[in-house]
Amino acid sequence: MKLKLQNMTVEGMYVARAEKMNRNTGTFFNVLENVGTENNYSHTPGNIFTFDDSGIEINNKPDSVIAEKGCINVHVLTLGEKSENIRVIAGQFLPPVLIYEVVNKKREFGDGLPPGLDVYLNRKTPCIGTALFIKWFKEHYLKNKTSGNVLLLLDGHRVHCGPPLLLQTAVQSNVTVIRLPTHCTPTLQPLDE
Repeated sequence: MKLKLQNMTVEGMYVARAEKMNRNTGTFFNVLENVGTENNYSHTPGNIFTFDDSGIEINNKPDSVIAEKGCINVHVLTLGEKSENIRVIAGQFLPPVLIYEVVNKKREFGDGLPPGLDVYLNRKTPCIGTALFIKWFKEHYLKNKTSGNVLLLLDGHRVHCGPPLLLQTAVQSNVTVIRLPTHCTPTLQPLDE
């Protein structure tokens, strides 16, 4: 068999991350295989969900503008004085959720959004905390998941895997939660940024 070679761009991987990947992924794949076999997920791939949250910066600084040669002050209108961050919670087969760092919900937050997409508010940060994650799990994930036993793959952040209320609710709702190995999310998580 002749190999077909192609020119590819490579990404660097920190040595410590590579070592942890080698150490941790074997156990993870063994657990994943056992849970998958017990629940027959090979025949029901729609019952396997992944979760990730990513920040999006709404930047008010344009990269460049076209102006007459010799102009000293060139301005462009922006939406505000500084950039704003929005967090997006996304999962396979699930409508996303946006998290805004504001106190009061504005009607325009939902303008033009696809059906099923939800908006959460967090007054201190656009990041997802324990309370918002549990809210997402109970009000968004459980409402949109398929029926029967399902598998939810999460990164290892303590907000996502630590709350006992989350784990208790998951068991009661036929959701098996498996945490991705530490420092392996960028390689193993298809939704990672």
